[in-house]
Amino acid sequence: MNIQELKQLAEQARTNARSLKTKKAQQKAYDKAREFEREAFIKLCNERDLYGQFSFKATVKHFRPGSDEYLVETPYGSMWLSPTSDVLSKSWYAHTCCIEYVIGQTIHVEATIDVNHDRLELNIIPGKVSGGTLNTEQYTELCKNDNLAFFKYPIGMTGLFSQKKSS
Repeated sequence: MNIQELKQLAEQARTNARSLKTKKAQQKAYDKAREFEREAFIKLCNERDLYGQFSFKATVKHFRPGSDEYLVETPYGSMWLSPTSDVLSKSWYAHTCCIEYVIGQTIHVEATIDVNHDRLELNIIPGKVSGGTLNTEQYTELCKNDNLAFFKYPIGMTGLFSQKKSS
């Protein structure tokens, strides 16, 4: 049996259990539904293990600088990503990560698969993203205005924020 059939059988068993009169018969039907769900979950876990970590190309559909998320179109449907997940970003905050994308640009996304136990389906969990560009204008502006130094970009600049020497 495939996963879809197991999900349908589990739902039928739950519907049947609700219509039964005795507690014992209801419990037996609910146990059967849980058995079908457990079998579907095990099959999903096996599928997840086949995929492991993988990567795919995505196309940027919507991006606004400083926004927390941007929309991409993937072979698996649309997905919202954070600019802070780009390999160039050293920031935890989208408004200071200085990473930009162009609408229509192709990016590469590394992802893993996870099993959603409640809905009995596989979910794609995005990881690292590559393909963004560093906004050097925003970068230098942040360097002038702030004295926190916890970033270093790989383009030769010494840090996202300048450090002031204390006298």
